[in-house]
Amino acid sequence: LSVIQSLFQSGNQEEAEHYMKEIESQTAARTRVFCKNGIINAVLNAKYNLAQEREIDCFFHIDLEKLIGIDAVSLCCLFSNTLDNSIEACAKIPEPLQRHMSVKARVAENGYFTYEITNTKRNAVMEQKGRLISDKEDAASHGLGLSNVREVVEKYNGTMDISYTEDKFTVTVLIGDA
Repeated sequence: LSVIQSLFQSGNQEEAEHYMKEIESQTAARTRVFCKNGIINAVLNAKYNLAQEREIDCFFHIDLEKLIGIDAVSLCCLFSNTLDNSIEACAKIPEPLQRHMSVKARVAENGYFTYEITNTKRNAVMEQKGRLISDKEDAASHGLGLSNVREVVEKYNGTMDISYTEDKFTVTVLIGDA
């Protein structure tokens, strides 16, 4: 976007349009319609493509046809942080055939928003002072993604459940009357 903006600002409209068409042709084949929410669909496409590059088997079932009362920034935070964590955990599994991720999101008839993401994992889950600690090398980024998700859930008076076994990790979010 910065390149396109710079081209327009310098008066190179034709070059900017050519550049946009080139990007569009490269991404069109990799763009899927996961849901009718354009912002969430863009996030899902970016993360799905990243997962595919890392040889992660993905299942996305997203039913967000109704407009829900959760702001776009909060939804992006929820989806992108959990998807990033899931992709990172799966990518640490040496055998690509063991890498699986499942994402389900919907707004029920009663207006409740439900979200569940499950992924396979290898590394042990560590907790410190009631907070999950990742095994990232950068200590400053430990648990920030899930903390951000928790803030979104609390903002909308929802609930978040985290469960895990030796080889799976699941985050479930329920936000009432979204």
